[in-house]
This record gives sequence, structure tokens and C-alpha cells, in this order.
Amino acid sequence: MIKTDKGQIEISGDIISILADVSIITGTVRDTLIEHGMTKEMTEEKIVDIVKKGFMSKEKMAKVIEEKIASILGRYK
Repeated sequence: MIKTDKGQIEISGDIISILADVSIITGTVRDTLIEHGMTKEMTEEKIVDIVKKGFMSKEKMAKVIEEKIASILGRYK
């Protein structure tokens, strides 16, 4: 079982149940994004990108965020 509330996540159960929950969550997020106007291809690319970011270390994620902020700020100079 996977429960979330305001950024807090609780995961319990056996491996099969947890993986099944992740699969259902992923499919539901995909369907919701498509319903809100994203193409199926773009939605799936975004989900894969987010999963890859989830595997990053905190240090690597901080670097990616810093680079993104610098890129955005560079556009307004």
C-alpha cells in the first residue's frame, strides 16, 4: 500500500503489492495528464524523465535544479 499526504509517503506491504501500486499510480498519472491536454507521447516522456530523476542522488538533483534556475534566469537578462 502506498499512501501520500502533503509530501509525506507511507509504503507498506509485500513487494508485489508495492509494485502493483506503482504501476496503477503511473497509469493514473498518465491518463490524468492526457485528460488535461498533454499528448500520450509527451506524457510518457515526462513520466520516464521523472522516474529517472527519482534515481538521482540529492547532490545530483540539486545540481540539475541549479542549472535549470540559471537557465531560466539567463532568459530574463
